[in-house]
Order: sequence, then C-alpha cells, then structure tokens
Amino acid sequence: GGTVVYQLYKLFGKDAKIDVAEISAKMKEVFEKFVPEKVEASVFVGEGSEYVKHKKSTYDVILLDAYVNDKIPDQFLSYDFVSSIYAALSINGLFLTNFAMTFMGAFAYEQYVSMLKTRFEVYRISAAITEGNVIILASKSIPKEELIAKIRAKMPKTSDTLPLLANYEKMKKQ
Repeated sequence: GGTVVYQLYKLFGKDAKIDVAEISAKMKEVFEKFVPEKVEASVFVGEGSEYVKHKKSTYDVILLDAYVNDKIPDQFLSYDFVSSIYAALSINGLFLTNFAMTFMGAFAYEQYVSMLKTRFEVYRISAAITEGNVIILASKSIPKEELIAKIRAKMPKTSDTLPLLANYEKMKKQ
C-alpha cells in the first residue's frame, strides 16, 4: 500500500531517490488516492524479483516488504533472488526485509537467513524471534558497530524513533 515508501519520503524527502516495484497496479492507485501528499518515487508495476535482476550496483538500500496473506512469496526466498539483491546493491549496500514469524514463517526463517549469510553479514532486529515480525538486516560490508553509529547519527531523536533506535542497538548477528 505504499506505507514504507511514504515513511521513507517523510524521513528523507527529495534527498532519497526511491524506486518501487509493485506487482499490483491497483495498489499503486490506492496509494496515490489515499496518501496525503505527493511522494516522489519511480514505480515499476510488475514482478519485483524480475525488476531487481536488471540492476547492478544501483542501490544503497533495498527494502523487501512483499506478502501474499502472511507469507513472503517463494521467488523472494530463493538463492537467485539473494544473488540478484547482492548484485543490485552498492559496495556498502544494505538489504532489509520484514519477515513475519507466523507458524510457517518460523520454519522458513532459518533457511532464509542461511541463504543470506552466503553473501552478507546478517542481523536480526526484534525483541525475540517468536514475537510477531522480525526485521532482517543484511550488510555487504558495513560492520555492526558502524551501522549502529550511522543510524544513531542520522535518526532523529523523538519519542517515536527512540524505541526503533533501541531495537537497532540490540540487533543480533545471525
């Protein structure tokens, strides 16, 4: 529905170049209708796993928040996708994904993390692996301490963001 894109735009404004792959043209229409202001982003309507295959060293950050019901579609859980993400990221690139820890998700989590670890340093951001969603942060080259320092320096210190900062500071290497 574009909530992540909207939040990124509110945080970074025109300083961030935002590209979106959205499989549903209807979702793009819903976003454009209900978001209170114009968000500058390039939107590709189509399969996101195919879109990223054609990008080489293009992005500093890639976020995945793709679901069918409460499951990430299989094409995003494949080694081919992990390789495409790795290739699409800049040398210091980061890949983040929202991973739902449903009953089936918990089984897929370990396999997915193992796949990511073949290419990235992988961290989990959450209070506990059994609590709702887990954010997986995969870094091509930036060590944890440097990531936390960058987040600390750039994240505004508000009552809304302080809990987020605390979660980043407690992220665990996988």
